[in-house]
Amino acid sequence: MEVRGGGDNLSKRSTVCLIVFLVVLVAGAAAYAAGNSLGLGPALAQGPDESPLLELAQRLLAPPLPGPFGQPQAIQLMPGQLPAGLPLDVPVPPGATTIGSAVHTTGDRTSSVDVLFDMPGDSASLLAFYQQELPARGWNPAPAATAAPHGFQSPQPVVNRSFCQSPTGPWLSVSIYPKVSGPNDVRLHLDPVNPGPCGQLGPLPSRLPPGADLVPPLYPPSGVPLQTFGSGIGPGRWGSDAIAETGQDVAALEAGFARQLQAAGWSRTAGRADGPLAWSTWTVPGDGGWQGFLYVLQEPGTNRRSMHVHVESATAPFGPTGPLPAPQAPPAPPTAPPPAPAMP
Repeated sequence: MEVRGGGDNLSKRSTVCLIVFLVVLVAGAAAYAAGNSLGLGPALAQGPDESPLLELAQRLLAPPLPGPFGQPQAIQLMPGQLPAGLPLDVPVPPGATTIGSAVHTTGDRTSSVDVLFDMPGDSASLLAFYQQELPARGWNPAPAATAAPHGFQSPQPVVNRSFCQSPTGPWLSVSIYPKVSGPNDVRLHLDPVNPGPCGQLGPLPSRLPPGADLVPPLYPPSGVPLQTFGSGIGPGRWGSDAIAETGQDVAALEAGFARQLQAAGWSRTAGRADGPLAWSTWTVPGDGGWQGFLYVLQEPGTNRRSMHVHVESATAPFGPTGPLPAPQAPPAPPTAPPPAPAMP
């Protein structure tokens, strides 16, 4: 009896673990208000051989409550598959594994789709991949609610970017969860109904020095923390510097940053790796004839890596809103009043 009881407990724990796995598979999915569908049909009904565990997971994730306009809500879980009929040619980098998908429906409309992948590599390279591939498929970066970062950045626990087809939607988010070991957890969330972040007005006008907004955020590989600071700020010039303690090769570090610059539209003109130094020069898009320079340097006899990137232009303005006004001569001191006439 004791053995059977232990087995029952183990079975129960295994069942709970499987339920948790299915819940995590679609964690973060949000079903929004219903609207017109973009070619996505309703979730397919499960067959008669549907497992009780799958039915339980689906019912937990889509409670029997009416959605918008009194329509029922449902979810279809698709282990190891991409759903058919997506209004998106999902770009997948080499080496990625499709863990599965979840399709949320309200009535006969698809309200959202979530796809989960395992992807090798570092989060910065994966983000650069999607920033390059999605615009080529008609998905442009969503307006930012706050000013975007520029230059070298410390690693983020989660990297998230949103993309839009129009100001009224649909919209797509890419979330990258780096792991210390093993592939990255990458999740794509598609909302074909709501405008989401696409309808935002965007940030207030930038007061950054000229050139700062031309340098994209540059993230190191996973597990390489950076100490960052700005440098080289002046007329027609803006730069960013960082240092790190890492045994990674300078050529590999420079190549990782270079991929992020290319994803931002920079064009490499020259460069090479030569012993402790890897460098490259760039043409930067935009008006003003901006040029870019990147290097990663290994300090002798240490694991210390110095990193530098800057842009410069001979014709750029001096200040955030244009050339600084010419200095004005200080006003002349007031003249002393004439002395009062002497009394007789």
